[in-house]
Amino acid sequence: MESTGIGTSKHGSMLGFGRLLGFGYFQAWICFAAINPVMFSRSSFYVTGSLYITLLLSGFLCASILLLVLTNALRPIFDQPAFLLVSSLIAGLGTLLMGFTSTGDSYLTIAGIVLADFGTAALMMYWGKLWSVINTDRMSLHLIVSSLFAVVLYIVFAALPTEALAVAIAILPLASAVTLTRCSDEPRRRSDEHADIPPSIWKLLSAIVTIPIAYSLMRALFLQDSLSLFGESYRNVMAAFAGFAIIMAVIVLGRGKPYVGRMYRFALTLVLFSLVSLFALPDGFKWLVSAAMMLGYSVFCELVWLMQPEIRLRVGKRLDIKLFGWNRIVVHISAFAGIVLGNWLLHQSWLTDSAITVGCMIMTLLVVTVAVNAVSEQDFMSFVNPIKVEQPEATLAASEIDIAANCERLAAEYGLSKRELDVLLLLARGRSLPYIEEQLFISNSTVRTHTRNIYRKLNVHTRQTLLSLVESRGR
Repeated sequence: MESTGIGTSKHGSMLGFGRLLGFGYFQAWICFAAINPVMFSRSSFYVTGSLYITLLLSGFLCASILLLVLTNALRPIFDQPAFLLVSSLIAGLGTLLMGFTSTGDSYLTIAGIVLADFGTAALMMYWGKLWSVINTDRMSLHLIVSSLFAVVLYIVFAALPTEALAVAIAILPLASAVTLTRCSDEPRRRSDEHADIPPSIWKLLSAIVTIPIAYSLMRALFLQDSLSLFGESYRNVMAAFAGFAIIMAVIVLGRGKPYVGRMYRFALTLVLFSLVSLFALPDGFKWLVSAAMMLGYSVFCELVWLMQPEIRLRVGKRLDIKLFGWNRIVVHISAFAGIVLGNWLLHQSWLTDSAITVGCMIMTLLVVTVAVNAVSEQDFMSFVNPIKVEQPEATLAASEIDIAANCERLAAEYGLSKRELDVLLLLARGRSLPYIEEQLFISNSTVRTHTRNIYRKLNVHTRQTLLSLVESRGR
């Protein structure tokens, strides 16, 4: 019996580590999808193919807004794993079309971009849904391990022949989706009714508007030409990316839990470093700035999911709408606005290089002001703190079979109804009341009533006492 337990523990550990790689597949795919035309056609694609770049970015924005509507209006469909898997297959198909037709039929290339944009937006929303409920320390591990894993994938994939590379890239979104479906029992968080009120939503808006605009604007003004050098210098970019990721791992994990505050501070520092370096470092170091931007901004965008991802909109007197994912869409709208503005400024003859530098210095100062006064680490943690860890990781050691058997024993012993047993099974697994509401298709008031009855019948008063009681029935 003891050896079986050890084997189960090792299997669970391997499975848990495998989940940490899931977002890395997605990160690597985003990287390869963005440089797909360069790798399969010509190194000057991003100089002469500006129409495709505009289509790629605007298509992703439109797809993100479409997914925002679908995920909120059709939640039961969005919650099905089949929709996630189909979206990943669509993304892979789009990548194949972009890769194999970039030198041929432009219509097929455009079709590939549209499909890839839809798949990207869908996977982004699914990962965002996980980030919005997962234990923040576990999320930090996901982001650190995945960032390093994305570099490993790049090294392996870059050595593949062209045809094999195209197929391998198309498989990445499916690998990410499959891994994501296995994350359903990751440690979660729950709303704390006694938590402090989070900062003003206007503070959040100042960050998710200002930072993406500054990032995209300055990237367009200072790094536009370097985009055509992906085939020649991208190895340097990814090497620097790996270096920054290792530094992030040491800083975030080096001082113990909680991790997420230090991760936010590091990501914001890296973004500010890259903005300053764009006009402070010589052109020969653009690859270093690109790497800092890639990691810092990508981590910041994922941490946005922790800052009030769902808001309530009241339309009229009766219609009350929950809107999940609005903050990430605002990020993409702001980033697109920055790119459009940057590309427009590049074509203005009256704009001198010195004027661009002064303007970017002012923009950087604005970002620093926002980061210090509106969304500092303390403000970020104020958004996160209302969501507490539901259960310590040690309680996850019990197997699903043990939990179910123990709950059934308690139900028989204390006279729980069938529906109360269903609720108890989910409570024992650390699920929140909103999650139980969605899984059992019952109202919030019904969930609360069943929960109160369970606590009363079992004579417990806290979630931890309930979990201890469930575990004790297996001893």
